[in-house]
Amino acid sequence: MHSPRIEIRLPENHLILHGRPSESAGCVLRGSLVLNLPSSQRIKKISLNFSGRVRLSWPEGQCDFVQRTHSVRRTVVDHTWTFLDATKKSKSLSSGQHVYDFELPLSGDIPETVRTEHGAIEYELIAHVERPKFYSNYSASRDVLIKRQVPSTATELMQSVVIADHWEEKLAYEFFVPCKAFGEGESITVSYRLRPLVEGLQVQRVSCALKEYVRYESSDSSAHRINSHQICFDEDTQPRKIAELIEKETTVIVPKALEMIQYDCETDLIQIRHKLKAQIEVVESDGTVTKILAAIPILIIPGTLEDALDCLPRYELGIPLPDYESIVAGAVARLSLLLEASELPPTYEALNEPVAPTISTY
Repeated sequence: MHSPRIEIRLPENHLILHGRPSESAGCVLRGSLVLNLPSSQRIKKISLNFSGRVRLSWPEGQCDFVQRTHSVRRTVVDHTWTFLDATKKSKSLSSGQHVYDFELPLSGDIPETVRTEHGAIEYELIAHVERPKFYSNYSASRDVLIKRQVPSTATELMQSVVIADHWEEKLAYEFFVPCKAFGEGESITVSYRLRPLVEGLQVQRVSCALKEYVRYESSDSSAHRINSHQICFDEDTQPRKIAELIEKETTVIVPKALEMIQYDCETDLIQIRHKLKAQIEVVESDGTVTKILAAIPILIIPGTLEDALDCLPRYELGIPLPDYESIVAGAVARLSLLLEASELPPTYEALNEPVAPTISTY
């Protein structure tokens, strides 16, 4: 004879919050608790709990010199549905499938799901079927993933990003990314151009890494910690002399698994940002090696860029939005004109305040 089975069914694997916490209308958690009984059984209580909890913990200090540990525990939401409550005597349920629907509106300011090294924001459904004494109870659980789509204009999401500069009047370089936002599993193609201003330069290596930056805040904002780690990496290690303009591409791929990368988020206790860190390693004629560093801020969003654009409001009147190919072609054409004129493009400060290029020589 089959054993009783309890299931928690949801119409979607995740919930989406649209908008920032201060402006989001929230979303609705709905589903069904399904109890399959192979034979009639006596049941005292059937309940379902939905909870969301925040936990943070990070040490202050390094190695063996830890002075204290910052720890935060907070309950975001805690709601229980009671579908059956036989307070005095148990109730007999017939064999077959018993379905209990549930629904709960969630406010727009609840934080989205986050899982990091020193903290997490997680949501869970736990079902419990209580039986009379001397009989085994039944239970089941299921994680609930909550994502947030922060509304941006299509122009902002598809805005190309350019970092351009001169290195000591010896090398002109540019890094170009065709758009600002990328989703899970998508490829990020970084185009770069190198133009020598003096003779005798050699490129030893050009690399690009996708890095994640996580900031943790204590509940009273008296302490914080910033962690960073590399998500993925690509490089060109073929040495070559720079006698004329070099144009090449490098590609990094955004992982699909949340265990490998988190979305950009802005909660009161955990904030997550992403940057592309580009590096050019140049060898001068006298053997001096210089590393030129540049940081390109980008957004990692739930789903794909196409999903994010679909979430934007559509207007019957207005100027049509440019397509992706037109944006890329226009940006490349502008860069070509700037190179030919030996002029620098405008600074990127107005776009998103990227970290200024850094030069290290040894």
